Amino acid sequence: MEPKVVVITGASGGIGAALARHLGKSGHHVVGAARGDEALRVVMREAASDAHAVIGDMTQRLDVERVRDEAIRTFGHVDVKVSLVMPGMVSTDFGKNALGGSPPPPPGVPVQTPEEVVAEIVKLLESQAAEVYTTPALAAAARKYYEDVGAFEASMPPFGKPREGGR
Repeated sequence: MEPKVVVITGASGGIGAALARHLGKSGHHVVGAARGDEALRVVMREAASDAHAVIGDMTQRLDVERVRDEAIRTFGHVDVKVSLVMPGMVSTDFGKNALGGSPPPPPGVPVQTPEEVVAEIVKLLESQAAEVYTTPALAAAARKYYEDVGAFEASMPPFGKPREGGR
């Protein structure tokens, strides 16, 4: 695969950091974005000598635009942007960092490592597909989420509390 310029949000930890390291070591040009300054800079140094860190909050339009502009200023263009949204159950430090913690995975729900998710994303980059579900069984749940975010979120139990009926 030809080297690509890849912007990765959430690149200071978990899947984003694992993807940045993998792509950087594979010869791609990585622009990592995250709120955590020092952690992001460490990951970018580990990823590649030309990897570029941009501190920003991806919920803020001006920060999103600044990340885009920095990527274009640094590498001339952007080939791929990886936004890690609703990836399924992944064993990262998110639970430690999330407000109020994170509940354990429900029984029978597969949990992937960041490296397994990275392998799926790399396959996506090689295939030129528009999207990928790293846990194919969750594709229907992702569709339901995007069709009606409010209804989907209302159907989920509050963090740390089981659903009625033990589900």
